[in-house]
Amino acid sequence: MSDIDYSVAIPAYGRADLVSATLTCALAQRWPPDMKWEIVVNDDGSAPPLADALQAFKGRVRFEHNSVRQGWPENWNVTLRKARGTWVHMLHCDDLVEPEFAPTMWNLIKAYPEAAYLHSELCVQRDAQPMAARFCQWLRARGRSEQTDPQPKVFRKGEEAARHALTQGIRIPTIVVRREIACSIPGMRAELLSPADEEYVVRLAQEGDVVFVPRSLCRYLRHRGQYSLKSWLDRSFLQEYLRVQEEALKAMGPQATVADQEAAYRRVANAACTVALARAFAGHKQDAAEALDEAIRLSPAIQNARSFRRTKQIVNNALLRYVYRWLS
Repeated sequence: MSDIDYSVAIPAYGRADLVSATLTCALAQRWPPDMKWEIVVNDDGSAPPLADALQAFKGRVRFEHNSVRQGWPENWNVTLRKARGTWVHMLHCDDLVEPEFAPTMWNLIKAYPEAAYLHSELCVQRDAQPMAARFCQWLRARGRSEQTDPQPKVFRKGEEAARHALTQGIRIPTIVVRREIACSIPGMRAELLSPADEEYVVRLAQEGDVVFVPRSLCRYLRHRGQYSLKSWLDRSFLQEYLRVQEEALKAMGPQATVADQEAAYRRVANAACTVALARAFAGHKQDAAEALDEAIRLSPAIQNARSFRRTKQIVNNALLRYVYRWLS
């Protein structure tokens, strides 16, 4: 048995600059003195190997590699098995953690040692924001009142935890999972491609309690080379994403209700708005309009949402698209 308490496990392929930024943030966490930890990067056959491209991290980071390229998401599953910690933070190679992530999770682990996983909120950050966008974010932050010490919330194993996982929209980089539990069930499913987070975390929630800390401790880095952006431009994306949600409902079993289905479909409808914006900015206006039509089909009530109306205006107006890009 390993004596490592906590692993940060990063599946990666190429993109050494992004992996470097992720590693820098991971190492900068305020590591608790009573925690034995490691950071491992599992290279899925990059050329040149990431261990060579990231020499500056040798000695502080363990580099592993697959002798045969696995692809996504199987490399995620392999990386989990290569981690040595009792608890594992599965961090994507282009996401960033705040310094308080590890100490916050460690305190929760000690308070809830039988949990299946713990997670935080996720915020989105662009890799290169114009000054106007930074100023707007500063203004919004000044008008927002936040709790200084939000209390964690516990969702009990089974129906309660699974419903939280389905409706919260938990993303994998925000979770720290008990490795014993994660390795006892099938991992990410290759047939569901990359957007398999929701289905997987619902299955995990059937195995133990889920603990949620309502703080943004992980940042999703939005950049031009991200895999999700390429997926959004694929016309089959929304159908695939709907399939993920339906598989998540199946994972809940007979406990799934009509309200759960409506919540899952609303998640796909909200995603369709993001997809519509991405397609409109790429010059695919007709595909963007189809995404909005799909949003209405799945969740008719979304037409009353301010975010939907704003998205529709931006998709239909070139000037608004320019202003939106300038401010974001």
